[in-house]
Amino acid sequence: MNIPNIALVGNAPRDKHDILNAMLAEDDLTDLCSITLYGADGQPEMEALKDAVEDWRTGEIQGIVCLPMQTSLRKAMNHAGINTDNILLINATGNLLFSTTNNSKSAEETTGLLNSDTIVNRAEMLARNLRRDFRIQNPRIAITSLNQQIDTDEESVEMKVIVPAITETVNKGIQTFGPYTVENLFPANSPSCAAESYDCIMTMYDGQCSNQSKCLSDKPYVCIASGAEIPITQSEPAGILNAIYAVIDIMRNRQEYDAPFANPLEKLYHERKEGSDKTRFTVKKKGFNPAEHRRENITYVTKKKDDKDTTDNKENTDNTQDN
Repeated sequence: MNIPNIALVGNAPRDKHDILNAMLAEDDLTDLCSITLYGADGQPEMEALKDAVEDWRTGEIQGIVCLPMQTSLRKAMNHAGINTDNILLINATGNLLFSTTNNSKSAEETTGLLNSDTIVNRAEMLARNLRRDFRIQNPRIAITSLNQQIDTDEESVEMKVIVPAITETVNKGIQTFGPYTVENLFPANSPSCAAESYDCIMTMYDGQCSNQSKCLSDKPYVCIASGAEIPITQSEPAGILNAIYAVIDIMRNRQEYDAPFANPLEKLYHERKEGSDKTRFTVKKKGFNPAEHRRENITYVTKKKDDKDTTDNKENTDNTQDN
């Protein structure tokens, strides 16, 4: 199997490259992939990412891992020529995955932007990306409430926006549950965590569950650009190994997911454009056709009442002949 080449994008001087290679060798990562450093010697990080994307398009690299940048990862990808329309940023820490409906930082900012269509679209996109990038066949998605307490008033955001959105996604075959408050998913002073029962947590704004999730896992976050044409992750230097592992997993998961769709079978039945349904059901089938079966080959079984009527008719005929 060919060893993939992973691009590491970040402002790092050349002498850091040897330290990085030594770190990767200690973790036996050299047998899993090779690392190419982009952005060394003071090259701007945006230009370094753009160069890595161009090398991906020519087949020189197979995935990208980014160190923290001065701008957001989504803006950096846009600058590098990556279409971000169908991209969801998923934060992974330990066994937990988090996504969000928008990039707002608080409940107040989210209130005016939140609507049912946005939640439904994000849930559909999230379920699709979880199937392809993480190979979760039927993902279970927990959706949080906007407020710390769920208000049962009909005019509240939970009852007017979030609950109808969850109902619609369930009707579309997506396993969504909620809305849950953060305290429901991460109960205080409890050995069990309800959040671990779900494959992904979809929050109403960015960082809604960050403090609670840090209590469960001390591992640094790995930001995954799920749905991007290029496998891209981003992490702090302390989580660089997890980011590299995530890129390799996404590459393999996509290959496994796309393989059955590579050479689809041709359509066995070609319908006509006009009156296709009518034509489809009037095609003469081969084999036995009851309408063409001759009546003399059919044995009729009469009821007892019919037998009695036949006997009476015979006696009447005999009496007529005697007379």
